[in-house]
Amino acid sequence: MLVGHFTKADVPAFRDFADIRKVVTAVRSSFVTTDANLELVAETDSGPLELNVRLRDTFLLAPAGSQSLGALGDILGLPKITIDDDPIIERKMKMRMDVLRSQNWDLFRRYAIQDAVICAEYAQRIMGLCEQHPGKRQLPVTLTSIGVDLLMKTWMDNARDANDLLGREVVKEKRWNKRRGHYQR
Repeated sequence: MLVGHFTKADVPAFRDFADIRKVVTAVRSSFVTTDANLELVAETDSGPLELNVRLRDTFLLAPAGSQSLGALGDILGLPKITIDDDPIIERKMKMRMDVLRSQNWDLFRRYAIQDAVICAEYAQRIMGLCEQHPGKRQLPVTLTSIGVDLLMKTWMDNARDANDLLGREVVKEKRWNKRRGHYQR
């Protein structure tokens, strides 16, 4: 699992974005994987390590009105690192993180690590909630999908058919999947 916050800003900066773009899906302007995993190769001391990775965005898992990474940090009790006390200077510095990295490596490093910790801890919390309530140990794409999972579980526990309740029927047909390059049922 690879977790970021507001992946729309980070993922296009990856050197292999042209390849990644073929696999990721844009959900409310954030990049995530839904149909397929990212196939990545990590170089290690013992040779290349092939990884199949799901991409999630904590922005899509945040409650309305608390979608900033700072707000998620506050929820967790993990405050973001402040670059400068003056909000105008801080905003300008965030636009040029390369300058901060070259001029103040220590601050840049603490800032980047704290952001990563907030993303990871928030993802862990959401996975814990999903395991407790819908009974699935996974990180969903959106916060809304947790509610859908809870509803479906409630209906199943009460022996109710979702299609009947929603007035739907199952129809099998073949459709062309552009991304995969073949027909799918």
